[in-house]
Amino acid sequence: MRRPASRGPCPVSRPAVVACHLHTRTPNPLILRHPSFVLRLLLVLPLLTALACNTLLPPRPPIEWNTAPEAVIAQAHTGGGMLYEPNLTYHASLWGDGRIIWTGYDNQGRRELFITTLSAADMTALLQDFVDAGFFGWDTTYSPGLVYDAPSSCLSVSLAAAYQSVCEVLEGAPRPFGPLYARLASGAGGPAAPYVPERAYLRLNPAGPNAATAPWPAELTPTLAIVARQGGAWIEGDALAFAWAAVNAEPLQPVFQEAGAYYSVQLLVPGVTVISPPAPTPPSAPALPLPRRRR
Repeated sequence: MRRPASRGPCPVSRPAVVACHLHTRTPNPLILRHPSFVLRLLLVLPLLTALACNTLLPPRPPIEWNTAPEAVIAQAHTGGGMLYEPNLTYHASLWGDGRIIWTGYDNQGRRELFITTLSAADMTALLQDFVDAGFFGWDTTYSPGLVYDAPSSCLSVSLAAAYQSVCEVLEGAPRPFGPLYARLASGAGGPAAPYVPERAYLRLNPAGPNAATAPWPAELTPTLAIVARQGGAWIEGDALAFAWAAVNAEPLQPVFQEAGAYYSVQLLVPGVTVISPPAPTPPSAPALPLPRRRR
């Protein structure tokens, strides 16, 4: 019996051979000699298809988010590398109620933080730009190779149906990464007002004096000795206003001095500083009366 004629000669490259064989239904000697290659190709094809779809047709989640004031929807920050920054702040944090806090610097290089509240329409437009840029289909990390001592710049967005975090070390991220980062880190176009937190966690460690040493005013409470003995304390009011101004003037190596003792300073604010403070201790419940024993 004569073998049915082929629809045409098949190409030589292995993937093309498989495709041609499936199309013509004609046994091909290259495939028959390499069945393990066919098996590997069948295993890899779903991964290649998913990668192609994610790159060419990235996910487009709906622009819906948790509107709770404590829900963090988007953040931008740069850090890491060889330099430890005890008071590092996010370049920007955006919450579910539209509040956005971002970091800037004045002409003398002193750090300043600002706050504004985006309308629902402005917040939708901002998040839509992330989706339109293909952000939810990007890789999680981009770098030119293995890098040990360079900081990374990261963007994260949390929608109701999707979460994505993307970091760039030196270079390699898609082109929209830079403009999206800059837009979020500048308050997304909202009017800027100075930001001072209502509460912050003060942590102290013994240190020596330096050029940025700030004497702790005697009228402020709690005293530094008490804070150091407790391992840290939540502060507010005048004590927080003084500490906030001093740390922003010298965020890398702030030092407070009190009664001849010197302390390095870490001032932590939830959602604003990259290092999170400990959770506030809940008030202890009142003791319940013990039941009387029956005689």
